[in-house]
Amino acid sequence: MSQMILCEPPRPMEPTPRPTDYDQDIIKEGVRASLGIIKDYLRDEYIEDQEIKIFQDLLQHERDGYILARQLESAGWFEDRELVSLCDDIVDNVYKAARLAVKEWLAAFKIEPKYEEGQLVSVVRNKKTYVGSIEGIDRERGTYTVRVKSEGHGRHCGWVIAWELPTAEPDIS
Repeated sequence: MSQMILCEPPRPMEPTPRPTDYDQDIIKEGVRASLGIIKDYLRDEYIEDQEIKIFQDLLQHERDGYILARQLESAGWFEDRELVSLCDDIVDNVYKAARLAVKEWLAAFKIEPKYEEGQLVSVVRNKKTYVGSIEGIDRERGTYTVRVKSEGHGRHCGWVIAWELPTAEPDIS
């Protein structure tokens, strides 16, 4: 006679925090995706690790191509329109890497929106709570567009907010 072993069903894994464009791994991926344009700019097939690290370090705090180019200038690079364009392209690649990471994160943890279009939600911004209606749901980026009339938002516009941030506004009818 065989014994039956009872065990709990597997618990769903708790989601990790949402990936952002300031995560070190995402910055590295954005810079890695930019190696070709960095090589073209430097007119060199070999890029030193220190050059890659410079971009990774600067991208921890800045997302404006012009300001990045100015910071590179203070590190000895020649700042010109081409360098600003290079920095803008690298920033774009970081954003692309972040969007892909969010898309994969949503799929991996099976995250779905909690609220429907038209539903009232509370949103905290700058330590102040606002009540607004959900005007749009972006399933690829995991965001809502929340219209807050008191902030002057018109129809089909508003703040773009991650799915996990709003809370349901209690029905007071």
